Amino acid sequence: MPPAKTALVAALAVAPAVVLAVVWRRRHRRQGWRGYSRTARTPKRLILVRHGESEGNVDHTIYASVADNALHLTEKGWMQALSAGRALKEIVGEEQTCFYVSPYVRTRETFHAIASAWGGLEHVRWHEDPRIREQDFGNFQDLEATARQKEERKQFGSFYYRFPQGGESGADVYDRVSSFMESLYRHWSEHPQIDNYVLVIHGVTIAAFLMRFFKYSVDEFHQYENSTNCEMAVMERDSHARLSLQYVVRNEEGFPERREQREVRPPHHQLCRDMRFR
Repeated sequence: MPPAKTALVAALAVAPAVVLAVVWRRRHRRQGWRGYSRTARTPKRLILVRHGESEGNVDHTIYASVADNALHLTEKGWMQALSAGRALKEIVGEEQTCFYVSPYVRTRETFHAIASAWGGLEHVRWHEDPRIREQDFGNFQDLEATARQKEERKQFGSFYYRFPQGGESGADVYDRVSSFMESLYRHWSEHPQIDNYVLVIHGVTIAAFLMRFFKYSVDEFHQYENSTNCEMAVMERDSHARLSLQYVVRNEEGFPERREQREVRPPHHQLCRDMRFR
């Protein structure tokens, strides 16, 4: 048999085994870090908390001279965060709890106040992750330009509108939150003894997280109001071992107020695109 024909026959004989090996390796790799049974290791609760009232929430001119990541809580913000900590401790009790925190100053200060309900940071398990930071609106903000851009965003759609000069869109936040969630799922798998996970983050980050987690559409993303300061979205494991959003707890006035669902925007404030089919 000619050498070329011999080589072809050998290659055809080996090909099925190679394909099977590639498929097996890919499947094995998925199972190793993200192909696990998510329902078997779903925590008891997943709670998303927005930071307390910040300097930027009460004085929008501060963004022109202070970096967004460096803004502090106001006195009211500290009060809200302390209230959120007491409410959280009442929900989870003595169960094992792990916190993930945005690296921004206002979220870290919120977390410090929340942790006081456990006796301080040394008594809680926590991690900082930049992927769950606030949406980037650029660097120091020109007030007139930013006001104009936010008006444009209303027309363009907040999920898609990308702020200039290094800013992000809601879709950009969605992408990095998706990356974070893969790490979170892996942590669930590796630490099945942890009952509760608490994320201390930002309004847009919460909206993007819920959109990704529950597979909301873009129209549904636009449907909901932004979380209020120190509002908590409480997801609990149901009878099917899946997390579902059970209720929210508001702490805007310094005391917990339970509500059965997130606030929905009035219909004329929701952005839904006309679709024409042929």
